[in-house]
Amino acid sequence: MECLTRAGTLPGPGLTPELAALGADAGLRAARALLKEHDDDQAGAAALLEQALALSPGHREVRENLGAAYAQHARKINNETKDYRQALVLLRKALALAPDDPTARHFLEAALRNRANEVSVLGPDGDLVEATELWQELTRLDDDPDHRAGLVYVLQLRSLTAAIADRRTEAVTHMAEALAADEEFTGDPDAEAPRRVSVVLANHVLEKYQDRPFDERASLLRRAQTYDDSPDMRGVIVNVWRSEAARNFEADRFTDATLLLEQALQMAMTADAKANIGKELGVVYGAHAVRKANARRFQEARTLIGRAVAHDPNDSGLRSLKYRIDRLR
Repeated sequence: MECLTRAGTLPGPGLTPELAALGADAGLRAARALLKEHDDDQAGAAALLEQALALSPGHREVRENLGAAYAQHARKINNETKDYRQALVLLRKALALAPDDPTARHFLEAALRNRANEVSVLGPDGDLVEATELWQELTRLDDDPDHRAGLVYVLQLRSLTAAIADRRTEAVTHMAEALAADEEFTGDPDAEAPRRVSVVLANHVLEKYQDRPFDERASLLRRAQTYDDSPDMRGVIVNVWRSEAARNFEADRFTDATLLLEQALQMAMTADAKANIGKELGVVYGAHAVRKANARRFQEARTLIGRAVAHDPNDSGLRSLKYRIDRLR
Protein backbone atom coordinates (compact mmCIF):
# COMPACT_ATOMS: atom_id res chain seq x y z
CA MET A 1 0.00 0.00 0.00
CA GLU A 2 2.86 2.38 0.71
CA CYS A 3 4.20 1.93 -2.81
CA LEU A 4 0.80 2.74 -4.27
CA THR A 5 0.48 5.74 -1.99
CA ARG A 6 3.81 7.11 -3.17
CA ALA A 7 2.93 6.34 -6.78
CA GLY A 8 -0.24 8.38 -6.42
CA THR A 9 1.81 11.46 -5.58
CA LEU A 10 4.04 11.26 -8.66
CA PRO A 11 3.42 13.38 -11.80
CA GLY A 12 1.42 11.66 -14.46
CA PRO A 13 -2.01 10.21 -14.98
CA GLY A 14 -2.12 8.67 -11.49
CA LEU A 15 -3.37 5.32 -10.33
CA THR A 16 -6.12 3.50 -12.12
CA PRO A 17 -9.32 2.96 -10.07
CA GLU A 18 -8.50 -0.73 -9.93
CA LEU A 19 -5.04 -0.15 -8.46
CA ALA A 20 -6.40 2.43 -6.02
CA ALA A 21 -9.08 -0.01 -4.84
CA LEU A 22 -6.44 -2.73 -4.50
CA GLY A 23 -4.31 -0.47 -2.32
CA ALA A 24 -7.31 0.54 -0.22
CA ASP A 25 -8.21 -3.12 0.33
CA ALA A 26 -4.64 -3.79 1.43
CA GLY A 27 -4.84 -0.94 3.91
CA LEU A 28 -8.14 -2.25 5.25
CA ARG A 29 -6.66 -5.73 5.76
CA ALA A 30 -3.58 -4.26 7.46
CA ALA A 31 -5.72 -2.23 9.85
CA ARG A 32 -7.83 -5.26 10.76
CA ALA A 33 -4.72 -7.35 11.32
CA LEU A 34 -3.25 -4.69 13.58
CA LEU A 35 -6.39 -4.51 15.69
CA LYS A 36 -6.53 -8.31 15.90
CA GLU A 37 -3.04 -8.31 17.38
CA HIS A 38 -3.34 -5.07 19.39
CA ASP A 39 -7.01 -4.42 19.94
CA ASP A 40 -6.46 -1.03 21.59
CA ASP A 41 -4.21 0.44 18.89
CA GLN A 42 -6.98 2.46 17.29
CA ALA A 43 -4.56 5.27 16.46
CA GLY A 44 -2.37 2.89 14.43
CA ALA A 45 -5.37 1.46 12.65
CA ALA A 46 -6.63 4.93 11.85
CA ALA A 47 -3.25 5.86 10.33
CA LEU A 48 -3.41 2.87 8.00
CA LEU A 49 -7.02 3.55 7.08
CA GLU A 50 -6.26 7.21 6.36
CA GLN A 51 -3.72 6.08 3.78
CA ALA A 52 -6.27 3.69 2.34
CA LEU A 53 -8.90 6.41 2.14
CA ALA A 54 -6.47 8.74 0.40
CA LEU A 55 -6.06 6.09 -2.30
CA SER A 56 -9.79 5.46 -2.68
CA PRO A 57 -11.93 8.20 -1.09
CA GLY A 58 -15.18 6.50 -2.07
CA HIS A 59 -14.33 3.09 -0.60
CA ARG A 60 -17.33 2.35 1.66
CA GLU A 61 -15.67 -0.19 3.95
CA VAL A 62 -12.60 1.97 4.44
CA ARG A 63 -14.77 4.96 5.33
CA GLU A 64 -16.85 2.95 7.80
CA ASN A 65 -13.83 1.33 9.42
CA LEU A 66 -11.94 4.61 9.66
CA GLY A 67 -14.96 6.24 11.26
CA ALA A 68 -15.16 3.38 13.76
CA ALA A 69 -11.42 3.66 14.50
CA TYR A 70 -11.76 7.39 15.14
CA ALA A 71 -14.74 6.77 17.43
CA GLN A 72 -13.00 4.05 19.46
CA HIS A 73 -9.82 6.12 19.76
CA ALA A 74 -11.92 9.06 20.93
CA ARG A 75 -13.66 6.84 23.52
CA LYS A 76 -10.25 5.82 24.88
CA ILE A 77 -9.09 9.43 25.10
CA ASN A 78 -12.38 10.53 26.67
CA ASN A 79 -12.21 7.85 29.36
CA GLU A 80 -8.48 7.64 30.08
CA THR A 81 -6.55 10.81 29.29
CA LYS A 82 -9.62 13.09 29.62
CA ASP A 83 -8.54 15.23 26.66
CA TYR A 84 -12.13 15.95 25.71
CA ARG A 85 -11.22 18.51 23.07
CA GLN A 86 -9.13 15.97 21.14
CA ALA A 87 -11.86 13.36 21.58
CA LEU A 88 -14.34 15.75 19.99
CA VAL A 89 -12.04 16.36 17.02
CA LEU A 90 -11.89 12.62 16.35
CA LEU A 91 -15.61 12.08 16.83
CA ARG A 92 -16.49 14.86 14.40
CA LYS A 93 -14.19 13.22 11.86
CA ALA A 94 -15.88 9.88 12.56
CA LEU A 95 -19.34 11.29 11.95
CA ALA A 96 -18.19 13.07 8.79
CA LEU A 97 -17.31 9.62 7.45
CA ALA A 98 -20.32 7.78 8.89
CA PRO A 99 -23.06 10.27 9.81
CA ASP A 100 -25.52 7.57 10.88
CA ASP A 101 -23.15 5.66 13.16
CA PRO A 102 -25.05 5.43 16.51
CA THR A 103 -21.91 4.49 18.43
CA ALA A 104 -20.06 7.60 17.28
CA ARG A 105 -23.06 9.76 18.08
CA HIS A 106 -23.28 8.25 21.57
CA PHE A 107 -19.56 8.87 22.18
CA LEU A 108 -19.93 12.41 20.80
CA GLU A 109 -22.68 13.22 23.29
CA ALA A 110 -20.56 11.91 26.18
CA ALA A 111 -17.49 13.88 25.12
CA LEU A 112 -19.54 17.03 24.55
CA ARG A 113 -21.03 16.73 28.02
CA ASN A 114 -17.63 16.16 29.63
CA ARG A 115 -16.02 19.09 27.84
CA ALA A 116 -19.02 21.35 28.54
CA ASN A 117 -18.85 20.58 32.26
CA GLU A 118 -15.09 21.11 32.22
CA VAL A 119 -15.29 24.66 30.85
CA SER A 120 -18.56 25.76 32.52
CA VAL A 121 -16.69 27.39 35.39
CA LEU A 122 -15.48 30.83 36.36
CA GLY A 123 -11.77 31.49 36.36
CA PRO A 124 -8.81 30.56 34.15
CA ASP A 125 -9.97 26.97 33.56
CA GLY A 126 -13.33 28.07 32.21
CA ASP A 127 -14.37 29.11 28.72
CA LEU A 128 -17.96 30.24 28.92
CA VAL A 129 -18.29 31.02 25.21
CA GLU A 130 -17.16 27.51 24.26
CA ALA A 131 -19.35 26.08 27.01
CA THR A 132 -22.39 27.86 25.59
CA GLU A 133 -21.75 26.43 22.14
CA LEU A 134 -21.27 22.92 23.55
CA TRP A 135 -24.47 22.97 25.63
CA GLN A 136 -26.38 24.33 22.63
CA GLU A 137 -25.05 21.47 20.49
CA LEU A 138 -26.05 18.98 23.19
CA THR A 139 -29.61 20.31 23.32
CA ARG A 140 -29.83 19.95 19.54
CA LEU A 141 -28.61 16.35 19.75
CA ASP A 142 -30.83 15.47 22.70
CA ASP A 143 -33.05 18.03 24.41
CA ASP A 144 -32.48 16.35 27.76
CA PRO A 145 -33.39 18.41 30.88
CA ASP A 146 -29.79 18.12 32.11
CA HIS A 147 -28.48 19.55 28.85
CA ARG A 148 -30.92 22.44 28.99
CA ALA A 149 -30.01 23.05 32.66
CA GLY A 150 -26.34 23.20 31.67
CA LEU A 151 -27.12 25.79 29.00
CA VAL A 152 -29.15 27.88 31.46
CA TYR A 153 -26.36 27.71 34.04
CA VAL A 154 -23.57 28.79 31.71
CA LEU A 155 -25.65 31.67 30.35
CA GLN A 156 -26.22 32.80 33.93
CA LEU A 157 -22.45 32.66 34.51
CA ARG A 158 -21.89 34.80 31.42
CA SER A 159 -24.44 37.27 32.74
CA LEU A 160 -22.67 37.32 36.10
CA THR A 161 -19.20 37.91 34.64
CA ALA A 162 -20.57 40.72 32.48
CA ALA A 163 -22.25 42.32 35.50
CA ILE A 164 -19.04 42.11 37.54
CA ALA A 165 -17.19 43.80 34.67
CA ASP A 166 -19.93 46.46 34.46
CA ARG A 167 -21.06 45.43 30.98
CA ARG A 168 -24.72 46.06 31.64
CA THR A 169 -26.26 45.34 28.23
CA GLU A 170 -24.35 42.08 27.92
CA ALA A 171 -25.36 41.02 31.43
CA VAL A 172 -29.06 41.59 30.76
CA THR A 173 -28.89 39.95 27.32
CA HIS A 174 -27.32 36.74 28.60
CA MET A 175 -29.75 36.56 31.51
CA ALA A 176 -32.68 36.94 29.12
CA GLU A 177 -31.19 34.12 27.01
CA ALA A 178 -30.92 31.95 30.14
CA LEU A 179 -34.56 32.59 31.01
CA ALA A 180 -35.68 31.85 27.46
CA ALA A 181 -33.82 28.52 27.59
CA ASP A 182 -35.36 27.60 30.96
CA GLU A 183 -38.46 25.50 30.32
CA GLU A 184 -39.70 26.14 33.86
CA PHE A 185 -39.80 29.91 33.34
CA THR A 186 -43.07 31.12 31.87
CA GLY A 187 -42.76 34.90 32.10
CA ASP A 188 -41.23 37.58 29.88
CA PRO A 189 -37.45 36.99 29.75
CA ASP A 190 -36.63 40.58 28.81
CA ALA A 191 -38.75 42.02 31.61
CA GLU A 192 -37.43 39.61 34.26
CA ALA A 193 -33.76 39.65 33.25
CA PRO A 194 -32.63 42.79 35.17
CA ARG A 195 -34.05 41.49 38.45
CA ARG A 196 -32.35 38.12 37.97
CA VAL A 197 -29.02 39.83 37.22
CA SER A 198 -29.41 41.72 40.51
CA VAL A 199 -30.08 38.49 42.42
CA VAL A 200 -27.23 36.52 40.83
CA LEU A 201 -24.72 39.34 41.37
CA ALA A 202 -25.76 39.94 44.98
CA ASN A 203 -25.68 36.22 45.82
CA HIS A 204 -22.23 35.89 44.26
CA VAL A 205 -20.91 38.75 46.39
CA LEU A 206 -22.43 37.30 49.56
CA GLU A 207 -21.16 33.77 48.92
CA LYS A 208 -17.80 34.26 47.20
CA TYR A 209 -16.56 37.70 48.26
CA GLN A 210 -16.74 37.32 52.03
CA ASP A 211 -12.98 37.87 52.38
CA ARG A 212 -12.79 40.75 49.94
CA PRO A 213 -12.46 44.37 51.16
CA PHE A 214 -15.77 45.95 52.11
CA ASP A 215 -15.44 48.71 49.50
CA GLU A 216 -15.25 46.10 46.74
CA ARG A 217 -18.28 44.22 48.06
CA ALA A 218 -20.19 47.44 48.58
CA SER A 219 -19.51 48.63 45.04
CA LEU A 220 -20.85 45.41 43.53
CA LEU A 221 -23.92 45.38 45.76
CA ARG A 222 -24.67 48.96 44.77
CA ARG A 223 -24.33 47.86 41.16
CA ALA A 224 -26.75 45.00 41.79
CA GLN A 225 -29.18 47.58 43.16
CA THR A 226 -29.07 49.51 39.88
CA TYR A 227 -30.58 46.47 38.15
CA ASP A 228 -33.39 46.10 40.69
CA ASP A 229 -33.95 48.66 43.46
CA SER A 230 -36.48 46.43 45.22
CA PRO A 231 -37.20 46.07 48.96
CA ASP A 232 -35.46 42.70 48.92
CA MET A 233 -32.32 44.12 47.36
CA ARG A 234 -32.31 47.02 49.81
CA GLY A 235 -32.74 44.54 52.64
CA VAL A 236 -29.61 42.68 51.51
CA ILE A 237 -27.59 45.90 51.39
CA VAL A 238 -28.89 47.04 54.78
CA ASN A 239 -27.84 43.75 56.39
CA VAL A 240 -24.36 43.90 54.88
CA TRP A 241 -23.93 47.52 55.97
CA ARG A 242 -25.05 46.69 59.52
CA SER A 243 -22.68 43.73 59.69
CA GLU A 244 -19.75 45.85 58.54
CA ALA A 245 -20.75 48.57 61.02
CA ALA A 246 -20.63 46.00 63.82
CA ARG A 247 -17.09 45.03 62.83
CA ASN A 248 -16.05 48.66 62.81
CA PHE A 249 -17.66 49.22 66.21
CA GLU A 250 -15.81 46.26 67.70
CA ALA A 251 -12.57 47.76 66.36
CA ASP A 252 -13.45 51.17 67.94
CA ARG A 253 -13.83 52.74 64.51
CA PHE A 254 -16.92 54.65 65.61
CA THR A 255 -17.00 57.19 62.77
CA ASP A 256 -16.94 54.47 60.12
CA ALA A 257 -19.60 52.52 62.00
CA THR A 258 -22.00 55.45 62.30
CA LEU A 259 -21.54 56.37 58.62
CA LEU A 260 -22.57 52.86 57.56
CA LEU A 261 -25.51 52.77 59.95
CA GLU A 262 -26.75 56.19 58.79
CA GLN A 263 -26.65 54.91 55.20
CA ALA A 264 -28.44 51.73 56.24
CA LEU A 265 -31.11 53.80 57.98
CA GLN A 266 -31.76 55.73 54.77
CA MET A 267 -32.15 52.49 52.80
CA ALA A 268 -34.25 50.58 55.36
CA MET A 269 -37.79 49.96 54.15
CA THR A 270 -39.63 48.72 57.26
CA ALA A 271 -40.41 50.34 60.60
CA ASP A 272 -38.81 47.45 62.49
CA ALA A 273 -35.58 47.72 60.53
CA LYS A 274 -35.46 51.49 61.08
CA ALA A 275 -36.08 51.04 64.82
CA ASN A 276 -33.32 48.43 65.16
CA ILE A 277 -30.82 50.53 63.24
CA GLY A 278 -31.77 53.52 65.42
CA LYS A 279 -30.89 51.52 68.53
CA GLU A 280 -27.57 50.49 66.98
CA LEU A 281 -26.81 54.13 66.17
CA GLY A 282 -27.62 55.04 69.75
CA VAL A 283 -25.08 52.50 71.02
CA VAL A 284 -22.32 53.63 68.64
CA TYR A 285 -22.87 57.36 69.09
CA GLY A 286 -23.03 56.83 72.85
CA ALA A 287 -19.74 54.94 72.97
CA HIS A 288 -18.11 57.57 70.78
CA ALA A 289 -19.42 60.30 73.09
CA VAL A 290 -17.87 58.59 76.11
CA ARG A 291 -14.52 58.39 74.35
CA LYS A 292 -14.62 62.11 73.51
CA ALA A 293 -15.64 62.97 77.07
CA ASN A 294 -12.76 60.96 78.49
CA ALA A 295 -10.45 62.90 76.20
CA ARG A 296 -12.00 66.12 77.60
CA ARG A 297 -13.38 67.06 74.21
CA PHE A 298 -16.70 67.96 75.76
CA GLN A 299 -18.29 69.84 72.87
CA GLU A 300 -17.82 66.88 70.53
CA ALA A 301 -19.06 64.55 73.26
CA ARG A 302 -22.24 66.59 73.69
CA THR A 303 -22.88 66.57 69.93
CA LEU A 304 -22.44 62.80 69.75
CA ILE A 305 -24.60 61.98 72.75
CA GLY A 306 -27.27 64.27 71.33
CA ARG A 307 -27.30 62.19 68.16
CA ALA A 308 -27.44 59.00 70.21
CA VAL A 309 -30.56 60.13 72.07
CA ALA A 310 -32.13 61.47 68.88
CA HIS A 311 -31.85 58.01 67.30
CA ASP A 312 -33.00 56.08 70.39
CA PRO A 313 -34.97 58.50 72.61
CA ASN A 314 -36.56 55.74 74.68
CA ASP A 315 -33.24 54.40 76.00
CA SER A 316 -33.04 55.59 79.62
CA GLY A 317 -29.35 54.76 79.79
CA LEU A 318 -28.58 57.10 76.90
CA ARG A 319 -30.72 59.87 78.41
CA SER A 320 -28.88 59.52 81.71
CA LEU A 321 -25.52 59.60 79.93
CA LYS A 322 -26.59 62.74 78.04
CA TYR A 323 -27.55 64.42 81.30
CA ARG A 324 -24.08 63.79 82.72
CA ILE A 325 -22.13 64.73 79.59
CA ASP A 326 -24.12 67.94 79.11
CA ARG A 327 -22.89 69.12 82.52
CA LEU A 328 -19.21 68.47 81.91
CA ARG A 329 -17.11 71.60 81.65
